[in-house]
Amino acid sequence: MLYYQDVRGKILNAAMKYALESQSKISGEAIVSFSLSSDGALTGDPALVNEVQPELAEVALRSVKDSAPFPPFPKLLRRDTENFKIRISFE
Repeated sequence: MLYYQDVRGKILNAAMKYALESQSKISGEAIVSFSLSSDGALTGDPALVNEVQPELAEVALRSVKDSAPFPPFPKLLRRDTENFKIRISFE
């Protein structure tokens, strides 16, 4: 469970940074789906699960892509890949 929190935290930190740098007001909630390989690399492009304003979509997808690579899976997570859904919210 700690691994999932680490992945989520890394993405949310990037999202906050990008939102602060954005020229427009970002609000709403994006849910991003993506997969990681056991070495922490993205295994394809992240995708939005819900419809959001273009600025939020850009921040959400960029946050996942730029946060990679992630740490390798812990030994207890005995899988080749793992799927994630991360909620990114701004008010």
